[in-house]
Parts: sequence; structure tokens; C-alpha cells
Amino acid sequence: MKVRLCLRLLLGAVCYFLPYADCQSAVLISEQLDARGDASPGYCDIVAARIWQPDSRHYQLEVETAAPLPIFNNETDWIWFAWLLDTDRNPATGQPHDNIGSEFNVRGVVSEDPSVNCGMIDLVSSIPALGGEVTKFVSGNKITIILPFDRIAGQNNFRFQVVSESFINGVRATPDVTGIGSAVPATQPFPADNPLRVVADSYGGLREGITAFTPQVWLQGEDGRPVFLQPGDKIELYSYFNYLNILGRTVTAYPGVFHPTPLAMAVNGRLSDNRVAVNLGSIWIDPPVVHLNTVTPGKDHATLSLHAADAYGTTISLAGRNINWENFYQAPAIQVLPLSTPGLAEVQCNASAGGGLSDVKAYLDGVPSHSYAHVRITTQDYNLPPFSAYAGLYNTFFNSHDF
Repeated sequence: MKVRLCLRLLLGAVCYFLPYADCQSAVLISEQLDARGDASPGYCDIVAARIWQPDSRHYQLEVETAAPLPIFNNETDWIWFAWLLDTDRNPATGQPHDNIGSEFNVRGVVSEDPSVNCGMIDLVSSIPALGGEVTKFVSGNKITIILPFDRIAGQNNFRFQVVSESFINGVRATPDVTGIGSAVPATQPFPADNPLRVVADSYGGLREGITAFTPQVWLQGEDGRPVFLQPGDKIELYSYFNYLNILGRTVTAYPGVFHPTPLAMAVNGRLSDNRVAVNLGSIWIDPPVVHLNTVTPGKDHATLSLHAADAYGTTISLAGRNINWENFYQAPAIQVLPLSTPGLAEVQCNASAGGGLSDVKAYLDGVPSHSYAHVRITTQDYNLPPFSAYAGLYNTFFNSHDF
């Protein structure tokens, strides 16, 4: 392995550069090399699995493959890598595998399917732990996942094995499996100004003509104090889906896109603890407020219309798209029936159920609408005045008489 030494030492322990950054130092805890060419295609062929410790509370799990990891143009192809963590070092306990019994599995998935594309800690034993989603980063032929010790109940001394599997063009590839490695956390303390936490903006909205933004990032040192970015620090961004154009630290929305995407950041190779939730475009329902009653002819139903636009304000055609409507509170007083025209639905009173209140939500290709249609049903006609609304960048505000 080609390693450059860092001038900074941790009380005598050699500190290595993270392989995908220029500045950040971290302790190489373990490395498992694997034969090249024993799996196909090349981006499923594991050539190295490494565990780095960038600070006193995290590992970063890295897999290097023989070929760069691809960006798929569909939601059916996927690759996943799983770190099988045997925290009690007993192959007879935990989830059984060939030569290891795992108490935790850490998955890194490369896919355009939003239901599976993530970094995830799976709890596969009786150990009470947080688990859950963690930051994933893909760069070239490496995939890295941050592993907070508190998510695995502090079980940071373990044996491990890494497995890859893929499903490409309808064919499931033979898994590639590394040898068994061992991870023991560094015993020496890290310097007080070593970044212990890297926190990125929690949200970015690209819509209504806002087409680009520069997410911010903050660092906290081992001693709890802020660590300030320096001119030579390297900041990298990774979009989980191919919906953003990334140039330096600026992300720009592609035209025609309305899908949300997580965005991960890395400072000198240290992954952000959180991901930036980037919402692209707008999906909304008209009218936002509906008054129906069960006694007045013609007022027992109304038509709802779904609309979508990209960040540039360009209307998204709904023809041929998958649209689903939802009676959000499952209120028995209404039912929602899709109409033949894409994007239209009829909300109807259920007279036998009397009055009621519910919100109607829509999903466009699996993406939920950013607003609801607020539906109120009464058993008499109150002759309410027409509603009025002010649509802001993130919310819609209604005048009080609408309710």
C-alpha cells in the first residue's frame, strides 16, 4: 500500500493520510488486501478493505475496488458492500456467516433507487444499540462510511469481514469476500484541535429560481472548541444521486429534476457526521384548502390538481409518471379517486361518515408533495368565503378564515 507519512505525530504513533484527501491525518487501524480479478465486474472486485480512525469517537470504513464505482441510469441496478462486525470475536454467536458471526452489519449501497441508496448500520444481535443511517461517501473506486462508536454501543474492538454483491442488468454477481481482519481502537489521545465532529448544513432548497448554493460545514475539536477551516483544507462533496452538478463547493441543480438527494461532505477526508438534505424543485397540490359539505348539491366533491416544477421554475410534465394519492389521516369522511388525466384526482364526501378533517397528499414517482390539500367536511353549508393563500419558498400560509 502506498502511504505518505504525516509530519504530525500522535504521541509517537505514526499517523497516515487518508487515501482520498491531501491533508487529513488518521490512524490506519486495519487493512485487508484481496486478490484482484476474483470478482466481476471490476467495481464489485474488492482489492482492499481498510479501517481508519480519524478521531477518538469514529472509525471510517473504506473499501477499494478494482474499477471506479459507476453512476447507474436506472433504479434496478445496485451494488452493496457489507462490513460484518464480530464484536465479541466469537464466530458461534451473532448472525452466522461462513467464518464469522456478526453482531452488526454496516452496509454501503450504490444505487439510484432512493429506497436502498444509503449507508446503514444493521442491528443483527441482541446488543442494544442505536444503529441506523450513517454518512456514505463515494469517490472513484472507493466507498467510505463513517462509523460512530456510539451507534454500535461502543463495541469498537472487533473482527470483521467485507462482502460485495451486485445486481446489474438482471444478473446477480458472485459475491466477493475478503479475509478476516481485526480492529482495535488507537490507545493514544488525539490532539485537542483534531476534528472530532464535522457538521454540515442540514438543509438546502433549490426551487423557484434558486438553482445553486454552497453548503457550509463546521468542525469541533477533541476539546469541544471550534476548529476553523484553513485555506489549504480540502472540502469534497458527494451527491447520493446524480441530480446535482458539483463544481468545487457549489452544487447546482440539473434542469428537469425534482427528486431530493442527500449530500455528504468531507473535510480533509473526514466525513461529515450528517448529510445535507437537498430538495430539488417543487411538488404541490391545488387548491391547498377544500371545504365540502354533505348537504349542498355540487359541494360534496372537488377536483385536486398536482403540479411539479424543477429548480428553474420549469413545469414538469406528469404524463407517463407514477402518481399516487393518499388520504393522509385515513379519515372515513372522504375518499380520493384518481382521474384519467395525469395529476388530477377527485376528493369526495362520504355522507354516511358525517363531517371530518383530513389532509390529502400526493406522490410523484415516489417523491412526496411538498404541500397537502387540507380538506374539511361539514354536515351543513356554512357558506365560507373563498380561501386565500400566500405561497412562500418553503411553506404556504393561509388566512385564518380558511379554517
